[in-house]
Amino acid sequence: MRTAIILIFTTLLTQALYSQDYDRYKNERFFNITKFSYINVNDVVFDGFGTGENNFSTENSRAYSLQTIGGYFLNSNFSVGVGIGLDGYNEPDFNTLPLFIDLRGYFVDGKNSAFAFLDVGTVVKASDSYREGRMLEIGIGYKFFAASNIAMIGSINGSFKGLSLTDENYTSSDRTVVLKGIGFSIGFIF
Repeated sequence: MRTAIILIFTTLLTQALYSQDYDRYKNERFFNITKFSYINVNDVVFDGFGTGENNFSTENSRAYSLQTIGGYFLNSNFSVGVGIGLDGYNEPDFNTLPLFIDLRGYFVDGKNSAFAFLDVGTVVKASDSYREGRMLEIGIGYKFFAASNIAMIGSINGSFKGLSLTDENYTSSDRTVVLKGIGFSIGFIF
């Protein structure tokens, strides 16, 4: 909970500092990205459950995600940030709360630019259906201005989450569910 409060405070501080006057078309200073994603889950594997239960049908598996990232440009082509999100997975049903480090490399310092990103972090216990987890997202995207003052991003990424499941009679952490998929995002840069 304390970590979530710190991340929210950092995001609000980022917003306040970002609103200072400077060239919005350049990759500089603080920024905030708020994005919405759809994840098409194409592989669900249950590890440590014994034979016959390791694979799950992914016919209707999907997730919807909301994330916010507060970051800073170290130079015009590289930024680092921290993020928090909320993911709702369907079939199997999990709600996850990822906390992560966001690394971005921009190919051009300008109004419109392609970028690559890597998000690495943990999945905080948000329900009784799992204990904790790990997450990794890697992808590419494009930053563009939809209007003179509305900066947006679009991206595609690979999404990987491994969740350690809760069981009253189980004490080690090798009973996991691994969710893999392809994510599509659209978001705003503030």
